[in-house]
Amino acid sequence: IGTLMYSVYHINIRANLTSQMTFYAVQILEDIDKLSYEDAQNMTGAEYKEQFSIPNGFNVDLQLTDYGEGKPYIKDVIKIVNLKISYTVAGETEEFTVKRLKIKEI
Repeated sequence: IGTLMYSVYHINIRANLTSQMTFYAVQILEDIDKLSYEDAQNMTGAEYKEQFSIPNGFNVDLQLTDYGEGKPYIKDVIKIVNLKISYTVAGETEEFTVKRLKIKEI
């Protein structure tokens, strides 16, 4: 019965963490949508962690890469936003990853 209780507790913790990570990801992505193309390129996961008061246990990794990286014929007007939020509990890392596009306003 102890193992069953631990399993239920562990599943509950993971569900709550996933919910929190989703909430933080939505906040960050909505803020990126509000920023200009140039300003969005300068933001980091650490800045968003501070801006939204995300607790220390969560890791926020934000990367913006050129859509046409390595292709000189594609102009720099689209960035791929790759956001990963993770948390480690009981030796297991839970991750929430989302990708979207940031398009330069013309």
